[in-house]
Order: sequence, then C-alpha cells, then structure tokens
Amino acid sequence: MSDEFLKVARQEIQLELDELERIVLHCDSDEHIFKNSQNIKAHLHKIKGLAPMMGQEKIGELAKTSDSILGYIVSKGPLPGLLRSHSQNS
Repeated sequence: MSDEFLKVARQEIQLELDELERIVLHCDSDEHIFKNSQNIKAHLHKIKGLAPMMGQEKIGELAKTSDSILGYIVSKGPLPGLLRSHSQNS
C-alpha cells in the first residue's frame, strides 16, 4: 500500500469512528439502536472493508462481527439488553 492510500484510509476510518461514536452516544435505548442500526451498519461496513487493506485484520474482524450483529438487528428488530451490556463494558 502506498503511503498516500494509508493516509487517506486512516482519515476515512477516523471519520467513520467519529460518526459511530456520535450516533451511539445519542442512543439511550435498544429501540434507538434499532432505529439507527442501518446507519451504524453502513459505517461498520466501510471499516470492515478498509481495515484489512491497511493490514489491520483484527479491526476488520471486529467490524465484521459488529456488522453481522447490526445486520441481525436490522432484520429482526431491537436486541433486548444490547445497550445495557454495552454500557456495562464502557
């Protein structure tokens, strides 16, 4: 990978992370996470694709797992207790 690509990719990932943080911090219930799940999933999807190209396979795998969880939420509805378990780990 060229240095320019890595620089741009890092900036892109940082923008995605900043937006994810903004969205999640405004979610105060499992229903809010559900309502924002497609948007959250879109940001995770971008990270899932970029991270491995930068040699960050573990970050890509984490994004892939999170993307799968959000895919479940998008298709099935709110996942009870998700926000509570996230808040306990913060």
